[in-house]
Amino acid sequence: MLPPSALIPPDQSPSLIHADLTRDHLLGDLRDGDWQLRAIIDFGDALSGDLFYELVVLHLDLFNADRRLLQAFLSAYQPSPFHRQDFMHKAMTLTLLHPYDAFALPFARHPALHECTSLEELAHSLWNVDSIAFNSKIK
Repeated sequence: MLPPSALIPPDQSPSLIHADLTRDHLLGDLRDGDWQLRAIIDFGDALSGDLFYELVVLHLDLFNADRRLLQAFLSAYQPSPFHRQDFMHKAMTLTLLHPYDAFALPFARHPALHECTSLEELAHSLWNVDSIAFNSKIK
């Protein structure tokens, strides 16, 4: 696990974060073949913090831990250089620190995760994305 100083950008002010962006809190519809967000509901777990924290539940629930969807999201979102550095370990640390059982859905949906024998292997299975996917636009 990384120390807190490695997880929080030192020069960034906290943001209002939802902290529970699950598939049942994001409302949208398909328009011309594209999914469009219409509303975000249930701010009961809202916090003040780093937007990167939102990625845990977004990836493990909404993206169903699909790293291809994570890559596409990161490619469009373009995380800061701070967040791109040591991405997999930062994301895994935030997953472990998440106050809700962030692992319940991925372990239920992907039984092969039970075969991971270390946190490093689990982090790789859940969070290792080809860094070119979201660094390609940044020179």
